[in-house]
Amino acid sequence: MDFIFRAAEKFLKDHKRLMRYRKVFAVLAAVVVFATTYELILPAITIDRQRAAETPGMEVGVAAEEVVEESETEGSGADEEDAEAAEEESRTEAEQTLENEDIDNSDASEESADSENVENTDDGDADQANADNGADAAVDENAEYNADSKETTESSANAEADTSAAATEEAATTATTEAPAVEYPVTLTYEGEDYTVTATFDETAALPAGVSLDALEILPDMVYRDEDGNVLYDDYEVYLKKTVDTLEKDGRLEDSYVASARFFDISFIDPEGNYVEPAAPVIIATQYKKALSAEDTVSTTAVRFEAGKDKTEIYETKQDVKNGAIAEISFQTKKTSVYGIAAAEALETKELTASGDTYEISLSYNQKAEIPEDAKLEAHELLPGTEKYEACAAKSANTDENGETTSRFFDISIMADGAEFEPKAPVNVKITLKDTAPEKVAADKEITHFTNEGKVENIPQEVEESSDGGAEVTFQMDKLFDCRGSASGSGQ
Repeated sequence: MDFIFRAAEKFLKDHKRLMRYRKVFAVLAAVVVFATTYELILPAITIDRQRAAETPGMEVGVAAEEVVEESETEGSGADEEDAEAAEEESRTEAEQTLENEDIDNSDASEESADSENVENTDDGDADQANADNGADAAVDENAEYNADSKETTESSANAEADTSAAATEEAATTATTEAPAVEYPVTLTYEGEDYTVTATFDETAALPAGVSLDALEILPDMVYRDEDGNVLYDDYEVYLKKTVDTLEKDGRLEDSYVASARFFDISFIDPEGNYVEPAAPVIIATQYKKALSAEDTVSTTAVRFEAGKDKTEIYETKQDVKNGAIAEISFQTKKTSVYGIAAAEALETKELTASGDTYEISLSYNQKAEIPEDAKLEAHELLPGTEKYEACAAKSANTDENGETTSRFFDISIMADGAEFEPKAPVNVKITLKDTAPEKVAADKEITHFTNEGKVENIPQEVEESSDGGAEVTFQMDKLFDCRGSASGSGQ
């Protein structure tokens, strides 16, 4: 039994000693927490406006500075000194409180350590009571001090919030009254389905702030109307023909042809929806998603169409070539209107042929003729005794002394998609007569062109000897035939 009592007594002592340790550690932890908090908030409580402005990472609102300056001007110097004295006294009391807490905690720790060496239960209880009282006092003091510090911090935060709100309001008022400065040069952009048009200008263009760019493309087989149903633009084909005629008249298509042309109505619109004109040249640039080949394109040109007038104007262009493609085509102008961007490629001679037993006919042309790729040349000789032959012979001026015709007649046509195709530009025709010597062909005679309308046209011809000894007759025609059933004759 004695063993049990001793064991119980030892357990109680160990338990009481452990409880004393826990309370001492709790007191020390509370002191560390409150001391740390105090050290962290102390600069915020005691800092003045000058130091705040000089401290990195701290911003002082303009409105707040004005409020402080006004309050300092209205207040007296005595109030400022009293505030500083009170603030200093508060710091001194806080530091004294912490020192007292450290002394109390140190005494409590020593008493706890001494109590461990004495195995008297009553003494241990007394030490435990003293430690409890010291901890409670420390907790009460720190709780009271922390409450004061919290109130001070909240007051400072509210003051700063009011100051920031005033500064924000003043900045908003300033931004409303002052218009943002425009940085030149300005570039406006218009995005189309497969193209982009930009306009770049400086202050000399005198375009209003907020102006926008409009660049509608005029597409083939499309009719554009306004709200009242009025047609706004000519057809695409009309613009294309005017472009080709303008460039040919200016001598720009002697060895090239217009391979592609796109037309845009370029204009500037102010924020009120009004059309405005630039006072100085602007740079207009076009970019296509499917860029033109720099190798195939020999030149680009911009053509302006004056609204309501049959008048055009040519503008030189610049090309921005990247990776073998024309990334951008640009030009300068100070007039808004419909503009055509034409790209020219070098002419390439092509040939169609047809032949019979005693003749061979070839047709040479270039892209200006616009003959389809799948086109075919059909030709056959009209034989004596047939209706067409007799009709042509009666109208032919090439006769001998007996009044008999000395001509041979051929029906020549270009067929595409099952129909006769008329070339859009002159073509060169060569008829080789395999069974006729060159000297038998009257060089002073002319090619006779018969039309279905009953007209007869005489065309100059050239006669040479072919490689196989036959007669080679060449001539040029603006139009191959006016209608089906026409025939050409070579005088002999």
